[in-house]
Amino acid sequence: MDYFDFETVHKTMTFLKWKWHDSSEVPTIADLRKHVREQMRQVYTDKCYAVSSGGFKTIYQHGIEDGVKWDYFDVAFIVSDWDTNDA
Repeated sequence: MDYFDFETVHKTMTFLKWKWHDSSEVPTIADLRKHVREQMRQVYTDKCYAVSSGGFKTIYQHGIEDGVKWDYFDVAFIVSDWDTNDA
């Protein structure tokens, strides 16, 4: 999370006046960090592949390779997305 550009996400949300359903204000950077941290905790604890809400998509993968356990997280802020399931 230290390398994710929350400032750019906040600027984008401010420009778009993007508010979460439970707020009348654009989330603060602290709110964004907390939200992503909660998503990471959720996918890790539930061992699910991905979760998305509030514009963020968090992917989690894990496994063991050569006897070494590994964990992988991918966090993205998505303004627009489409896939064949949306057709």
